[in-house]
Amino acid sequence: MFKRKRKIYHALNHPLRQEIVELLMIHGVLSASELKDRLNIGPGKLYYHLENLGNLIEQTEQRKYRLSKEGEKAYKLLVSSESFQVNERVRTPGPLSPLFNKIKSTFLLDWFFLRVYESPVRHIPESFVLILFGGWLCYISQLQPILLYYISQNQPGYWSLIHFLIGWLTIYAIAEVLCFGLFRRKSGNISLLVGSAISMFPLILFSGVWFLNSQLEWNLKNLYGGMLLRGLLLLCQGWTLSLLTISVSRAKKISVDKASLISFTIAYLNIAIFILQKGI
Repeated sequence: MFKRKRKIYHALNHPLRQEIVELLMIHGVLSASELKDRLNIGPGKLYYHLENLGNLIEQTEQRKYRLSKEGEKAYKLLVSSESFQVNERVRTPGPLSPLFNKIKSTFLLDWFFLRVYESPVRHIPESFVLILFGGWLCYISQLQPILLYYISQNQPGYWSLIHFLIGWLTIYAIAEVLCFGLFRRKSGNISLLVGSAISMFPLILFSGVWFLNSQLEWNLKNLYGGMLLRGLLLLCQGWTLSLLTISVSRAKKISVDKASLISFTIAYLNIAIFILQKGI
């Protein structure tokens, strides 16, 4: 009995987690986006606190959250104990906070991920179309994709398209294995499959710029000694890793800190391959 209470006290030892329990007790069932909006926090912080609540919460078939039987007992302990005070927190964001949040939300495709993750199975065909389009751009641009970077060289047939497809599936497989091996997360496979495809968008954007450079004779390869294109590729790689982190976090319901470990591992693997290959 004492051990069970100690676990509950540990889970509720944060005002945000107390608020989550209170919101779920009042409303019954809430989605992740509804909780995020009511708490005015980012998805990474939300999943971090949901993870720390442990067995006090559970998910419905619609992937919404509700209190478990243990969570209802925790709520009773929460309101009856003097150790816990569920007070409304007053947030006073700075003048640039809304603008910064809007830019960050747009950059990380926040609205798009929320829409897609409501029913990831429906977006599987779109994911494959996106990847095939990215591979086709590589083919017409004479780029050979290798995970997160490109080599500028001619490839026979549609080999570049196959490489882009393999790169996406490799990134997805690595993320799946690491999520299970490190955090024992089995669910969210389809969500991660779709999310990892969306994460490739910045790299597809780069291959589009490369193609336009060759067709419109922008001569970006020689501008500043080629540093402009290299810098753009680096930016797109970072953007892809950021999107992948968000994708892993939401698909596997883990904190952004844990999800970033997955992305960094893939980035280090990319560096290792880059050492063995001549990069763009």
